Amino acid sequence: MSFYMAYFFLGVCYAEFGVRVPHTTGSAYMYSYVTVGEFIAFVIGWNMILEYLIGTAAGACAISACINALCGGAVSDVIRKKLGTILGNNVLSGAATCFYAFIGFDIIATTGEEAKNPKRSIPLAIITSLVIVLTAYVTSSMIV
Repeated sequence: MSFYMAYFFLGVCYAEFGVRVPHTTGSAYMYSYVTVGEFIAFVIGWNMILEYLIGTAAGACAISACINALCGGAVSDVIRKKLGTILGNNVLSGAATCFYAFIGFDIIATTGEEAKNPKRSIPLAIITSLVIVLTAYVTSSMIV
């Protein structure tokens, strides 16, 4: 439940920044540069580089999970025998889910410069994506 509240507040923050700082590229770097200054924006810029690196690694993890499923779980069985089970795997999965939501909101806010009416379309896009993501996560957690 706490993850869903975090999604909601994260989406509302991005929608608010999108309205308050118009005619910018809409990234977290630009929002921090305008609101708190150059040094914090510098730190956030490097954090964004790390964010995209981690996102790429998570994409590779998803592809390897698909390959593992195609092989009938043989890959994960071999890795478990060699390395053992990693403690807290479900906690890491939940954190990765929140991470994907943050990247999604960042991408919506970044494309705000291309919108015809960003004061209307950015909050609408973020709220719509919040509803879609929340529905998908809740229904998938009910099934599993």
